[in-house]
Amino acid sequence: MNSNKSMLIQVTLQVLLSTVFLTGSLATSLISDVDRGNACLDRGAREEAKECFKDALKANPKDTAAYLGLARTESNSPEAIEYCTKALAINPNLADAYSIRANAYAFQKQYQLAIDDYTKVIKLQPSKLLHETIANQYVLRGDTFESFGQRDKAIADF
Repeated sequence: MNSNKSMLIQVTLQVLLSTVFLTGSLATSLISDVDRGNACLDRGAREEAKECFKDALKANPKDTAAYLGLARTESNSPEAIEYCTKALAINPNLADAYSIRANAYAFQKQYQLAIDDYTKVIKLQPSKLLHETIANQYVLRGDTFESFGQRDKAIADF
């Protein structure tokens, strides 16, 4: 009787450990795809980074960090705007998405859209941004106002 009880305890422990291991592995693989993508971007391997972010989206189509990573791989292109817009559809308060998209809009000379997005970042007042500061959002918006011919507003931001 004791050996049956001991065997039951061992089997139960093995099942619990495998469940914890599988759950932990799944979570780690989701995180590691985005982390790997960011590491690839840091070393300039854009194509490899794209694949990592796409893998993250296959596992979780609502991963806003993966969309932001893809936007960063596309720099200031229309694709970057598209990826940011997808992230914002999931989380409309994602300041980083507005910031990246604003930069892309400004690069594409879509000045009013850029100004609108810089303004949204400033209004959201996030405690931190991926690669920018709130103060820098004022400078970028001021530069955009200047490009748009609105010098008074540019001076106010500066």
